[in-house]
Amino acid sequence: MQLPGLQGHLHPVMTPAGTTPTDADAADTPTVDAAVEIHPRVVVRRSFAGLEPRLDEVLRRFYSELFALAPELRTLFPIDMSTQRARIARALRHVINESDEADTQAFLAQLGRDHRKFDILDEHYDVFGRALLNAIGQTAGTTWTAEVAAAWRQTYDEFADIMRGAARAEKNPATWSAQVTAHRRIGHDLALLRLEPESILDIHPGQYLAVEIPQRPRLWCYLSPANLPAADGFIELYVKAVGSTGLSRAIVSSTQAGDRWRLGPPLGRLGRYASAERSLLLVGGGTGIAPIHSIVRHIAAGDRHPNDVSVFYGARTAEELHALPELRSLSYRHDWLNVAAAVEGGTRRADMQLGRLPELVARYGAWSDFEVILSGSPGMLRATGNAMLIAGTARERIHFDPFTID
Repeated sequence: MQLPGLQGHLHPVMTPAGTTPTDADAADTPTVDAAVEIHPRVVVRRSFAGLEPRLDEVLRRFYSELFALAPELRTLFPIDMSTQRARIARALRHVINESDEADTQAFLAQLGRDHRKFDILDEHYDVFGRALLNAIGQTAGTTWTAEVAAAWRQTYDEFADIMRGAARAEKNPATWSAQVTAHRRIGHDLALLRLEPESILDIHPGQYLAVEIPQRPRLWCYLSPANLPAADGFIELYVKAVGSTGLSRAIVSSTQAGDRWRLGPPLGRLGRYASAERSLLLVGGGTGIAPIHSIVRHIAAGDRHPNDVSVFYGARTAEELHALPELRSLSYRHDWLNVAAAVEGGTRRADMQLGRLPELVARYGAWSDFEVILSGSPGMLRATGNAMLIAGTARERIHFDPFTID
């Protein structure tokens, strides 16, 4: 998978902007006669690389165009669009830079199913496409040639068809209702919540959900259960308040038992990499430990498990390592599980390392015999993924979900 925020393909050593590209970068550059037709996806990738430094400008224009073309769609979105723009930026980076066609299709199908919660209809995809291409063309200026425009149109149509098809084929509800049955503060900006959905959701280990709360209508965020909801009958969530305002802050400070939330469909495919055939390296930062905790619980509950499951769990301070006691307890009962804790500062215990997760994980080498699952903030994903690539980890062994934390 393409780690968020990086242009082009990932390499063991990143090439700074303005320097000579590596041989791998040049792989997309044709060395044959210029008359040979270039695949539209390659044209789009090159165009996007030039636009990426101005991506926020593109997306501001996109939403202005969209609401001018279809004013009725404005009510589907929150008043503050900054989080929405950040999410679509990550989605564009992922599907445009991703070289694995099967992964791209699976990701887009997932987005199509998830977008049903917005009441998106088939015809909306056409107006979205017009608005997006208009915004890209306005920003690209003289580089927006007929060839580039045609490539973007073809690529968008292919992506939209996958999303539409997945939405049509989905038989489950677009949303579920769930009641908050417990809300407990853990420290100043962290809360543990328990939700009971109106019906049991088929949530696989490592998956996440979009949630909407009554205090912030139309503003959705993605949260990962730390438990196994299908087995437990409830959903356990750890939420950290980020920033002075926003949805996570409202969840931590304002949610009460009895509140009723809306839930989107389960998303994400991290759990599929947790097979008994290969050893696992699971790296979780802060509340990003939730899907990893779920995966470890699932493995522990089964009859088969990998020979080695190594968990690296980090946070800024020891107080933020809320899942560490249970993970340690699991490691004492299962000899295949190893848990390493790390803090960046503050008071730490003797069983904790001092430092940042990327450097600590890479210190052990390439982890060449392991499937690697990363979970945390976009910055943590980027830094850890790059550190592992430099250490020699194969790109195809590194897995993450791009939307679990904003």
